[in-house]
Parts: sequence; C-alpha cells; structure tokens
Amino acid sequence: EPIRLALIEGLSGPFGNAGEAVFRNLLWATERTNARGGVRLPGGARPLALERFDSKGQLEEAQTLLKSALGRGIGFVCQGNSSAVAAALVEALDKHNAREPQRRALFLNYSAVDPVLTNEKCSPWHFRFDAHADMRLSALMQVIQQDASVKRVYLIGQDYSFGQHVLRQAKSMI
Repeated sequence: EPIRLALIEGLSGPFGNAGEAVFRNLLWATERTNARGGVRLPGGARPLALERFDSKGQLEEAQTLLKSALGRGIGFVCQGNSSAVAAALVEALDKHNAREPQRRALFLNYSAVDPVLTNEKCSPWHFRFDAHADMRLSALMQVIQQDASVKRVYLIGQDYSFGQHVLRQAKSMI
C-alpha cells in the first residue's frame, strides 16, 4: 500500500497557478522517488501517492478538506501557499492527533514562512522545510549593514498581518 500524501492547496481561483506549480513539483518528486524504488522502510519499500485537494485558496475549505483527508486515512498533509491556512491546519492537526493518537497525521509545510508557526504556535506535528521570514530578513539585513554602498532602504509592507509583521521586524533590524 502506498504512503499517501494530501496536497491541500488553492488549485483554482486567483492563485490557482501557484497551487498547480506546487502540485507539478510534488508530483515530479513522488514519481522520482517511486522510480527509485519508493520509500525504504524496515518492512520493505513503499511507493508514494499524491492526492489533490483544491481549497480554492479558502481557509474554511482547507479545514474541511483536512477532515476529508484524515477521514480517508491519509497521514501526511502538504500545504504552504498561505501562512493563515497553515496556522489553521496546524491547530486542527494538534486537536485531531490528541483525540485520535492511533491515526496521527503530520503536516509538511513547504513554504508558509510566518515565524509564529514555529515559535508561538510550534507543534510536533508540523515540519517546515524552509527558513521562516525572520531568519531570511536577518540574513538580508546583515548583508545590507555590511555594504557601505547602501545609503537608503525602502520598506514596502503588504497590508495584512504577516506583511505588517515583516515590515515591523525590518524596521527594528535596520
């Protein structure tokens, strides 16, 4: 039986192209893994199976799809194109895993970079593959501070909570 992965992402709607790009990349990775014999485990190798769940970029839809994926016995959930959705999925998985320890699931986050996900809302059921925004910002600010040719820095913050967080952090680091 394959190891099933649920991709819960906006695959249609305004950002459907970003979700479809993620799907193509994950599909390529699963096909490549399977071509090499699958995931090697103590009891033998198992293939990967990627299943698509279109949240249409909506938080409530993503939560509903998570319940559906868990109900179908999928143990790995992939998402990353929204930190708000990621936070909601982490919270839902924490509750699910506490209620049903025999059917635990793991959230694989490939790009939701809000620091709160691995700071205040840190969860053992959430694994992020990417540096969070404060880490990236810190590295960028170190380079800017060391470059004597930089005389001005303009900060343009997006008008939502995460964008405003990045703007505040950048101001404090400058």
